[in-house]
Amino acid sequence: MSEQKFPIKYFIIFLTVIIIIIISGYLYYNSAKRDIEYEWNRQISSIKELKLQQIEKEQLQRIKIIESFLRNSDISMDLSDIITNPNDTNQVQKVNEWLNELQSNFDFGDIYLLDTNAVIISSTDKERKLQRSFLREEIKIIAARDSANVSNLYIRDNRNLLQAIVLPVYKNNYKIGYFWSEISFFEYFYPILFYSRKEYDKAEFLLIKKNGDIGFLLKNFIGDAEQDIQTIPIKQEERKVFQEAALNENEVSELNLGGQIVYVSVRSIPGTDWFLAAKVDESAVTASAKNIAVVIIIVVILLIILTAALTYAVWKGSTLDYLQRTFKLRKEKDELSERYTSLTKYANDVILTINKDGKILEANRKAFEIYGYNYAELIGKDFLELSARKDDDSKRIDEARKNDEGILFETIHKKKDGNLIPVEISAKQINQDGEKIIISIIRDFTERKKLESELIQAKEHAEEMNRLKTFFLANISHELRTPMNGILGYSELLMMDLQDSKLREMASMIYKSSKRLHDTLDSLIDLSKLESQVQKLELEKIELVTVLEDIKASNIDFANEKGLKFSSQHKQPRIYFNTDPRIFNKIISNIVSNAIKYTSKGDIKILSDFRDGNILIQIVDTGIGISADNLSKIFEPFRQESEGFNRKYEGTGIGLTLTKKFVELLEGNLDIDSEVGKGTTVTITLPAKEVKETPKPKVESVPEIVKDKQIESPKQENIALQIQKKEEKLLPKVLLVEDDEINSRLIKIMLEDNFDITWAFDSSEALSLLKSFSYDIILMDINLKGELNGIETTREIRKMQQYKDVPVIAVTAYAMHDEREKILKSGFNGYLSKPFKKDDLLKTLNDAIMKKSY
Repeated sequence: MSEQKFPIKYFIIFLTVIIIIIISGYLYYNSAKRDIEYEWNRQISSIKELKLQQIEKEQLQRIKIIESFLRNSDISMDLSDIITNPNDTNQVQKVNEWLNELQSNFDFGDIYLLDTNAVIISSTDKERKLQRSFLREEIKIIAARDSANVSNLYIRDNRNLLQAIVLPVYKNNYKIGYFWSEISFFEYFYPILFYSRKEYDKAEFLLIKKNGDIGFLLKNFIGDAEQDIQTIPIKQEERKVFQEAALNENEVSELNLGGQIVYVSVRSIPGTDWFLAAKVDESAVTASAKNIAVVIIIVVILLIILTAALTYAVWKGSTLDYLQRTFKLRKEKDELSERYTSLTKYANDVILTINKDGKILEANRKAFEIYGYNYAELIGKDFLELSARKDDDSKRIDEARKNDEGILFETIHKKKDGNLIPVEISAKQINQDGEKIIISIIRDFTERKKLESELIQAKEHAEEMNRLKTFFLANISHELRTPMNGILGYSELLMMDLQDSKLREMASMIYKSSKRLHDTLDSLIDLSKLESQVQKLELEKIELVTVLEDIKASNIDFANEKGLKFSSQHKQPRIYFNTDPRIFNKIISNIVSNAIKYTSKGDIKILSDFRDGNILIQIVDTGIGISADNLSKIFEPFRQESEGFNRKYEGTGIGLTLTKKFVELLEGNLDIDSEVGKGTTVTITLPAKEVKETPKPKVESVPEIVKDKQIESPKQENIALQIQKKEEKLLPKVLLVEDDEINSRLIKIMLEDNFDITWAFDSSEALSLLKSFSYDIILMDINLKGELNGIETTREIRKMQQYKDVPVIAVTAYAMHDEREKILKSGFNGYLSKPFKKDDLLKTLNDAIMKKSY
């Protein structure tokens, strides 16, 4: 390729780009410099204003100290007495002690007690340095005010700047003198200076007398200055510069001070003839801008170099294009030459080619590594000699020759050293130079077999852990429900039997607290079962409207107590669908309970409908509502909108978590639409297959055996029992088998008016009693101590001829679904889970007796 000359158009483009880069850099520098100057100006003004605010704050604090001092009636009386009678030496000594104590305790300077003519009556200053003429002038200004004031700044010893806090002294509502307390004006600045170090180290502050020739440098951290405050002389021309700057107190001025350009902000100190000035040298302001300028110059140079390189690259474009084409052709050639070699040589699987006689023609490097043969030993070897299953593999090879798609099979191969390895073979016949050969890709899957074995073990371990979780939940449920049954049962009985209203109220509180604890424990166990994936569904066909109305009836007292209107509306008179009744009841009850709890006025509505094959249920309230930020949080376990010490409502925070998980378990959906202060609408959608009215089953009348007196439960729910005495003095005989004394005594108390109860502690005692006496019904605990548990004991009872048909009711704390099914299939006629109410127990016995009467 011939050498080309550099085209003039590229040179013009290059110069244009360079000029644009330089101009852009210059404009950016000016913009950055203006921003830095503006930021410095803002900081200087802000710090100056902060200093003045802090001076006023310190003055106010000192005034409050003196006012508090003068409010003391004894001190006020002593001061007024000495002003009216300055010759009383005892009184003067006493006042001097007060003044010295105030001076030492609060770091005041000298303190003077003056009469209205500025005559010093008493002072901590023995030399009495203050001139009476100065005092008179200041008193004239202060006398016009009846409240505390501060004097003008004045200098002592040509370096100490002072200010006095002056308060009038009264006697019988007449001003008789003044309390003059000095404080070094510099003391205001010590905390201010320390704070300033953290803000801008390069800013300086000066106190300058408007018409004087002295000033004070309050901050000078540039260099190694050891003093925070220095006395400096002020030249006339410098004072004039500051006076001009003071005309624009809210602006920062650029001034020439002592031949140096500075930025200064000046403001008068209220009530004094002094300025407070904040200044910073121009070099400090422009230092950052200079750094930016250096960076911009470097960037511009780099861009120029880059532009030159790109221009040169464009100029050489044809050469580069030629090199690229050459490289591409060479690469394609190399790829074609190495493709087959790479495919076979570096493959992680064994690749063999086999001729029609079954001899190995070619092998890749992996084949020699796996089988342990060298080239001479493997090439030409019969392929079936590698197999430990020659007959089976011979059939597979024949099949590969007949199948155009190829085959995949597993077998066992033998290495040179005799070790066996599991392999997977993909074999396909192809034509190569007019000869039919088989290409076999062989994969050693020893590791895969090992992994499969480990996965099986892991699965078995997971199943074992799941089984242990189930046992754990069952045990926890049992151990919690057993004592809870005693607490709830005894408190229920006390509520019914106690005559004293206070004691009955206490029993009611115990019942409600225990019920709340029981519901909380139930929720925690339900959550654990859901997260452990051991919760199973017990599907039954239910009628939606009836269930919703029952839930409404059980919650209406709670709503009435809060003055809420509770209504329901159902677009379908009857809606039947399959679901788990217990879980469905918990879902609706949780939402209704929340609606009532978080609503203080208004109404609660339950709405239902059937649409597009789905059950739709809405619970609408006019409660506090939920903010948009908390809508997702409320579904997290143990989370509530109000938490910690600010929590407004009781509860564990898992109700909605459980509700949502239950809805998802039923393959449904839960949506919440809420607005703070207006209320919440919860919509539940559940799948259903049919909507039709099913006739209610005909209830046959049964003979009454024993009739119990009406029992009032904690929720005022009444149950009519169909139990009547067989004879006037003959009660049904019940054998209670229970190893927990508390629960056994509770059941005896609940049933003693209607049944003849015998208690057996364990299976041995129960079997002995059953052989000796006759019983009409048996209540059996499952977790019995001794040789036999409740299920085993029931099996022994069923072996007795006289008890084959006697009802045996399981009364147990094992309440999980699988446990209930197992118990009912083990010879029991009924099941009652702890904790239970008296009504529940009587109804269970009533049902068992009615069935027996048939």
